Amino acid sequence: MAKALAFDPDADILRGLSRGSRKTREQNLRKLMDRHAGHLHASATRLLKDPALAEDIVQQTFLKAWTKSEDWVPGSAKFSTWLTRVTINGCLDHLRKKNPQFGEDGLNLTDSRLGAEARMVRAEGLLALREAINTLPERQQMALNLATFDDLTQSEGAEAMGISEGAYESLLVRARRRLRETMMERQDAI
Repeated sequence: MAKALAFDPDADILRGLSRGSRKTREQNLRKLMDRHAGHLHASATRLLKDPALAEDIVQQTFLKAWTKSEDWVPGSAKFSTWLTRVTINGCLDHLRKKNPQFGEDGLNLTDSRLGAEARMVRAEGLLALREAINTLPERQQMALNLATFDDLTQSEGAEAMGISEGAYESLLVRARRRLRETMMERQDAI
């Protein structure tokens, strides 16, 4: 069991989530939420382009964590990777079932250290990048978001998507190549 603790920083919390009084279990769930909700919400927002809907998906993810905590096998994978995968699957299920209206993508385009003109140029560049990312096929978008914005390793990203590392790497290579081509085309058009 000691090896599992070194591998998964959430192992202690998970044990407390599946055992003890309801109050103790709720406290441990809150610890997990405090630790992971921010990055899960950011991932879901990037995929769904709707922060409120992303919040619903993240809440569903933690509800699953609450109900499935007793089934967790430490050492098989990081719990945070499992949470990311459940969140992504929730987003994909939603996208498959409905054609959601796309809202704000959650990019913070302001930087108080920059002047107004520099902020505007930066905002235009970030919006152009977001638009280019949105033209990528769904799986390429997902792989790129996990690697770039969520900073997952190749093995974590592959596991979160439920694919092999080779397939994940291939998605990243194709996504980056297509993104580079799209951005160059847009630059040439200016």
